[in-house]
Amino acid sequence: MVTRMPQKPYFSDDLSRGTRIREKSAALRHREIQPNQPWERQCLALDIDHTERLVGLPTPNVTVTNTANGHRHVAIVWKKPPSALGRVQAHHESPRSRTSCADSCASVSRWRSPSRG
Repeated sequence: MVTRMPQKPYFSDDLSRGTRIREKSAALRHREIQPNQPWERQCLALDIDHTERLVGLPTPNVTVTNTANGHRHVAIVWKKPPSALGRVQAHHESPRSRTSCADSCASVSRWRSPSRG
């Protein structure tokens, strides 16, 4: 996954204070990291705040679990992104699903660094 990241990804320790761009080696030391190149989505990062199984998605390549509350961050990396990815994103962007899963399964465009919690 790290080899596919941008050479100078966006990163942050506190998104309310904005993001910065630096070399990959420096960005990996921070809490939030941009996993995809700007022009492609080969990594799907999910923040999962429930304990149910992921249905309809392949087995994650990386899973990081918060032992205090059981919440997980998972990353699925494809050799070639599936065309159905737009349907997954549309699910999270639709008003109907937003009310049903907004608190439990939020699709994110960044990856939380396992080393930084």
